[in-house]
Amino acid sequence: MFKQGVLILSPFFSPDPGGVATHLVDLCRYLSKERYNVYVLTLHPIKIPKTEWKSYENQNGVEILRSWWFGQNFYLKLVRFPILQSLFLTPFLFVHALSFFLSHHDRIGIVHAHDFPSGVVARIISNVFRKKCLISLHILLPENRSKALVRLILNSFDRILVISNKSKQRLIDFGVSEVKVTTFYYWVDQSIFKPLNKSLCKESLGLKSGFVCLFVGRLLQDKGVRLLLDVAKTFRETGRETCFLMVGHGPLVEEIRSVSKEFKNVIYAGRVSNKNLGEYYNAADITIVPSIYEEGFGRVIIESLSSGTPVVASNRGAISEAIDESVGRLLEPEVEDFREAIEDLFNNREKLASLSNNCRKYAVSHFSVKNASTITKAYQDSFRASRA
Repeated sequence: MFKQGVLILSPFFSPDPGGVATHLVDLCRYLSKERYNVYVLTLHPIKIPKTEWKSYENQNGVEILRSWWFGQNFYLKLVRFPILQSLFLTPFLFVHALSFFLSHHDRIGIVHAHDFPSGVVARIISNVFRKKCLISLHILLPENRSKALVRLILNSFDRILVISNKSKQRLIDFGVSEVKVTTFYYWVDQSIFKPLNKSLCKESLGLKSGFVCLFVGRLLQDKGVRLLLDVAKTFRETGRETCFLMVGHGPLVEEIRSVSKEFKNVIYAGRVSNKNLGEYYNAADITIVPSIYEEGFGRVIIESLSSGTPVVASNRGAISEAIDESVGRLLEPEVEDFREAIEDLFNNREKLASLSNNCRKYAVSHFSVKNASTITKAYQDSFRASRA
């Protein structure tokens, strides 16, 4: 059966780090296997400086077109001002998308935008060229966001995909049409993220046999990085054999490097490619997600659970939809709460083993590639609606 060409529009794509970029790689791979013709329009890597990139790539039939963009350093300085970041991205995406559509519009049936900067561009372009248009929101919109503006923009899309039920309810509260909003959950490649021998993984990474607490993500204040450093400090004072392994990059990288040089129980591993992350999850006894803002979902959580490693996380945003008490702990983002939870699992290895034993089954049940079918169903439903 013929399937419409799909244009994925996003400022972030591999080799950029982060949950959205990684999700898009998984989505493109799935769409290609389902015999969609897939094109990706994106900018050159924004979040990591001096990274090699290609203006054109064909990855297993997925055509990726990256546009050069001069504003990387300025964009990173706007990290505390997400609205300004979005406004800064939009003009560059628009020029890139318009140029593509002027010569390739006959190949595309669906424009699938990811988050608001891409969504604004996609909506304008889709109206001009009369294409079906969907948007995926990977964030939980703040409650103080302009409801009228959100409602106006989102109700213009054929379908709206969100990554949590909490996000869906918030959009409905904003006045977005409920029939247009669909929840889907991320999935991971469970041939990469799978249980391995923990002792061998620790040995391979040069870790001692002590208790390893892993953090994976952008090194940002909002991700709870400083909170985690304060937790690590409390364990230095107790003398327990516990280390805090930090993976990622971001504005706080120099602070992490400085602390890791001064204190042995903080280890900074730098950036790690997605294909190698499984070894880190398996080397860890627990994964820590200490976010102090409303997380949209938390891809790190499902990667960890798929690898058989329990998660101790902040009860913020939609994280509660990713784990339950059978595979982890949900806490207030306070130093003492995290210290107590880590110490409890450190002292009670039977409880830790019970959580670990549940993780893989839980992940396979909730976060397998079958979740991707919700997205392709949204594509199909949008076309049926246009023919009705």
